[in-house]
Amino acid sequence: MCLSAFPHCDAVHSSPIASEAKALLKWKASLDNKTQVSLSSWIGNTSCNWLGIECDHSNYVSKINLPGIGLRGMLQNLNFSMFTNIHTLNVSNNFLNGSIPPQIGVLSNLVVLDLSTNQLSGPIPTSIGNMLNLESIFFAENNLSGSIPSTIGNLSKLRELFLLKNHFSGKIPIEMNRLTALENFHLADNKFVGQLPHNVCIGGKLTRFTASNNNFTGHIPESLRACSSLIRVRLQQNQLTGNITNSFDVLPNLNYIELSENNFYGHLSPNWGEFRSLTSLKISNNNLSGGIPPELGRATNLQELQLSSNHLTGNIPQDLCNLVLLFDLSLNNNNLSGNIPTQIASMKNLKIIRLGSNNLSGSIPNQLGNLLRIGNMNLSQNKFEGNIPLELSKLTSLSTLDLSENLLRGRLTHMLGALERLETLNHSHNSLAGDVSTIFGDMMSLTSIDISYNEFEGPLPNIPVFRNSTIETLRNNKGLCGNVSGL
Repeated sequence: MCLSAFPHCDAVHSSPIASEAKALLKWKASLDNKTQVSLSSWIGNTSCNWLGIECDHSNYVSKINLPGIGLRGMLQNLNFSMFTNIHTLNVSNNFLNGSIPPQIGVLSNLVVLDLSTNQLSGPIPTSIGNMLNLESIFFAENNLSGSIPSTIGNLSKLRELFLLKNHFSGKIPIEMNRLTALENFHLADNKFVGQLPHNVCIGGKLTRFTASNNNFTGHIPESLRACSSLIRVRLQQNQLTGNITNSFDVLPNLNYIELSENNFYGHLSPNWGEFRSLTSLKISNNNLSGGIPPELGRATNLQELQLSSNHLTGNIPQDLCNLVLLFDLSLNNNNLSGNIPTQIASMKNLKIIRLGSNNLSGSIPNQLGNLLRIGNMNLSQNKFEGNIPLELSKLTSLSTLDLSENLLRGRLTHMLGALERLETLNHSHNSLAGDVSTIFGDMMSLTSIDISYNEFEGPLPNIPVFRNSTIETLRNNKGLCGNVSGL
């Protein structure tokens, strides 16, 4: 009870601490019933013991931390002006909808703002530029739209900006070139247009930069060339252009770069061999020309090398076989010629080898049989000749084998029967022969097969893949028979 002899009672009930609690309770009441049960500890006049609420030494709310507890409702009903001391607001991985209220800009002491993985929509408010202490903004995986407000360039302390997986559009505001503290900058999976911010690494602190799957045009930002702090760069699936022969100095910390599905041209620089931390180099689906530099074999930490769908010429250098950690070698759809180097036997970690759609020739080296981890091998659309080596029967991890459209010949035996995990097999458009019931009769794991345009003969094996076959995958052989329409 509050008596007139105690005038301070009214002050207690209207104190900022009680006002914070009242504002939180009002927000709680606006959320759905299930959420209110999750927040059952939210009762009383002080919020310091409530779920997800932390207070400073003066008992003011300093942190609202409620990730992944099933919040359903909107932020509009939270009176941000009550929380002048808050430095962290994390309501990520919930089901919040509606827009980000412009009133959020009053949180001038906020350091971390995490609204990621919700169902928020609408634009980033223009008031975001008032939150001058912000170091981390996480807006990823929402339905946010519109362009980035230019006021974001005011946030001189900003280290992390995650905008990926939304519906943002428009150009990147030029004011973002002022963000000299940026370390993590993620724009991927949106609808941005125009050029990438040219001074993205002006502060020399950028470690991770992703802008993939947008509609960016123009060149790679000049400031990335000597950005020695870089660890990961992902710019794939845009419309970027320019000669990338010398786009990057040797960056000692870079371990992952993906530039695929753009319009880059030029040669593969020998300098890539000096990137000693590099584990993934992906420049598929561009317009690169020239050869694969032997120096690339010095980048001995490489695990993925994807150079598919370019205009590369020349041989596969045997120095590439020094990349003994490589598990993905994808060089398909180029103009490479010559033999597969027999030194490939040293690449024991290979799981994927794609060399299809080139001008490679000679025999398929039996050394491929030593690569016991291979799950996907595609050597199609080349000029390989001779027999399929018996050693391939040792590749018991194979799930996909495509040797189609070559000059292979000879009688196959039941050697392939050992490939108990093989699901997809394409031998079409060669000159292979043999009795199909003997060759394929035990291959119960097969779900797709194409042996058309060969010299196979005999009755089709009674296994599911042949029972479900069509004439297109069997036509033009020497003497196949079975219950397939048109055979």
